[in-house]
Amino acid sequence: MHTPSLFQKIHINIFKVSPASNGCKNVAHARDALSNWSEARALREEKARSIGEWLFEDIICCWGPPEEIITDNAPQLELVMKWLKAKYGIEHIKISPYNLQVNRKIEHAHFDIRQALVKATGRDLKRWYWYLKPVLWADRATIQRGLGCSPYFLVTRAEPILLLDIVESTWLVHTPDRILTDEELIGYRALALAKHRTHVQEMMEKVDKIKQQNLRQFEQEFINKIKEYDFKLGMLVQMHNMAIEKELDRKMYSRYLGPMIVIRRTKGGSYILADMNRAVKKEKVVAFRVLPHHACYEPIELPENIHDLIDLSKEQLEKMLETDKEDRYDGEDFAFTKVPKMQRPLQGKEEVDDLIEENELSSSENEETDEETENKRKTRSKKTDSWQKSKSLDTRR
Repeated sequence: MHTPSLFQKIHINIFKVSPASNGCKNVAHARDALSNWSEARALREEKARSIGEWLFEDIICCWGPPEEIITDNAPQLELVMKWLKAKYGIEHIKISPYNLQVNRKIEHAHFDIRQALVKATGRDLKRWYWYLKPVLWADRATIQRGLGCSPYFLVTRAEPILLLDIVESTWLVHTPDRILTDEELIGYRALALAKHRTHVQEMMEKVDKIKQQNLRQFEQEFINKIKEYDFKLGMLVQMHNMAIEKELDRKMYSRYLGPMIVIRRTKGGSYILADMNRAVKKEKVVAFRVLPHHACYEPIELPENIHDLIDLSKEQLEKMLETDKEDRYDGEDFAFTKVPKMQRPLQGKEEVDDLIEENELSSSENEETDEETENKRKTRSKKTDSWQKSKSLDTRR
């Protein structure tokens, strides 16, 4: 279980706030996985260009490009992440429609931001646009229970200065008792930065320890309910129908779909299943949705070679097991929409020599074409002069 450092892993989502304020009804919200630092911006329209500009200006330019960004399957977010993948190499993690708890960190933060906006505006939500930044600042300056410090302190290694703290002097290290030289001041700041790195490392270890404790506690509490199945090739299983979990009339639908046939288990633990009519599901099924099938009647007989049963060849099945390759992004650059594209810089002396040779050849060709053009022009002018002379002679006659 890996615990990322500051701004290495970021959760992003878009939520709506009604009524609209200053023409904006959408809020683009991002949250750091370690420090819970929030960044947000009010948007008039939920478009890829607006989201891309916000990500570039408020996150990448301020904190650097993260390693991973977790989002839902919104099409505008997928387009932005393709651009970020092609330009900065940022990995995109899309949550499954039936595994929404992966993005719970940002979903819970939406509720906190909404509640804070309601209280800050005095229930006059038409003014929430002007209170969004103060609410974010207050959220960053508030001590988090799991961390024991505020996101502001964890990121900057300094306590946020409130209005009542302006008269106080805050230092990260021992307070000096005299005027410092430039070298001493640089040394103090270097010591403060060193303490900051140590503090971030300690906080990562603390968060990792809390996660391990919560995991062990969860396993102890539900030791009788947790069952790890390892379904083999050709076994019959039932698939949990999680698409109806949020429906009000879910009692009218089947909670489980099946029986289905296990075709393969991937390295990540998910399963590839097929219906009884030999049709293979295109999407992989998460392990916790797959349960054993207990036949009430005689067991179903299946052929020994399961590949003779399904409607996919071995090559097609292997393609399903491979990780999907990202298509090359040739779309719009959301951060530099009006800036012309720059050419790749030359990498060595050979490329420079080749470029010089190409320029010389093109210049010589241009000179040749110029000479040919000049000769053609002179020939045309001579023909024109002779034609005019002949015409004038005819006129005199």
